[in-house]
Amino acid sequence: MMRSGHSSAEGRLEAARSLLLETVVEPGRWDDALTAFAEACGGRSGQIIGLSSSGNIVLHRLTETPPEFLQDVEAFGLTNMRANPRLRIGQSAPVMQLRADQDFVSAGERAASPIYTEMFDPHGFSHNCQIVLLRTPELLVRASVSRTKRQGIFDADALRTFMALAPYLQAAVQTRAALGLAAVHATLATLEAVKAAAFILNADGRLI
Repeated sequence: MMRSGHSSAEGRLEAARSLLLETVVEPGRWDDALTAFAEACGGRSGQIIGLSSSGNIVLHRLTETPPEFLQDVEAFGLTNMRANPRLRIGQSAPVMQLRADQDFVSAGERAASPIYTEMFDPHGFSHNCQIVLLRTPELLVRASVSRTKRQGIFDADALRTFMALAPYLQAAVQTRAALGLAAVHATLATLEAVKAAAFILNADGRLI
């Protein structure tokens, strides 16, 4: 768990901005950066998730929650558009345009959606604001901040802060993706040269 130590809104925003920039050279700071991002927006948890063209998760970080929750919510239908309205919102959203589920998911739909009533609400993810950082034919990367029921929906200040930080988050993701792709190509070239075969996994142990 990471706490920025900054009490003012400007201080929290600056702490989040600095941590996001640090992730470019220090990937180990991602959880701290996402937590600071969430805190600056008055939320609890920061998330970044990457989906392949076939809908498989290739990256998933979610802060301020037990690791087993990731497995539970993924098994519950996190990547199923029919089960998860938030995914439906993200799949159709233009790149770098903010989407808060308070504007797209009605109270009736929330009450009738098992992923809200059994996963999001009881575990502190009642309200969510997301943005698409990267969309290619092979990959969709989204980031979000979640608020608890007590924290309430996102107000105008929180949404402005989210959008102020989003370009730094996008730049960090694009830079890490480019560096990772260069490393993969170099590795593949080496393996080809020595006629070796290998399986490549991401940081979460997922086959890529």
